Amino acid sequence: FGAAASRPRGTYGISSFVRRTGIPFFNTQMGKGTVPGGSNLYMGTAALSERDYVHDAVDKADLIISIGHDTVEKPPFIMGPKGPKVIHVGYTP
Repeated sequence: FGAAASRPRGTYGISSFVRRTGIPFFNTQMGKGTVPGGSNLYMGTAALSERDYVHDAVDKADLIISIGHDTVEKPPFIMGPKGPKVIHVGYTP
C-alpha cells in the first residue's frame, strides 16, 4: 500500500479486503497505517534498500497488487520484465 491508500476514506475498504482475501501485504514508508492494528498478514515496509524479508517475498510473488502508490514516493521494489506482474490501483479523491 502506498501513500494514497492511507487516506481515511480508503482504509476501511482496504482493511476489509485484506481480511476477506487473506493476502499478505506490505506498505511503502508513506503508506504506513493503511491497515491498522497488528495483522498477521503484514510483512513490513518496503523501500529500495538491501535485500530483506519483503524483497524476498516480492521475488517469490506471481502477482503484486499495488494500491495507492504515488509517484512522489520511491518505488518499493524494482519492476521489470523478469519480475512478478504488477497491477496498479490508483486513487483519485
